[in-house]
Amino acid sequence: MTACIFERDIVRIVKRYKTMGAAKAALTRAMKTGHMVKQTSFGKGRYKAEEIAKMEVGTVEYFNENVDGWTTTKSIMGDGRELPIRKSDKGGCTDPGTERYWSM
Repeated sequence: MTACIFERDIVRIVKRYKTMGAAKAALTRAMKTGHMVKQTSFGKGRYKAEEIAKMEVGTVEYFNENVDGWTTTKSIMGDGRELPIRKSDKGGCTDPGTERYWSM
């Protein structure tokens, strides 16, 4: 069972841990100190206290089944089909409703 810290608003896993206890301890430490290190495309950054307050702990299975559910997107290729995708993939490179998906 893999545990994780995730953001419910953005529908994204922040960090993964081997045990639930390690994930809870990491989130508790972050809440007490008011910051948490995050990896960005430009290097390392920090989450602010307001962002940390919105984070939750759960198993990866719970996140996939209950938080990161399915939604539909409309294909931009003119056929008008509604295609199912994960909420976390919306707007990304695996979303058929974006030009990036069709140009790869």
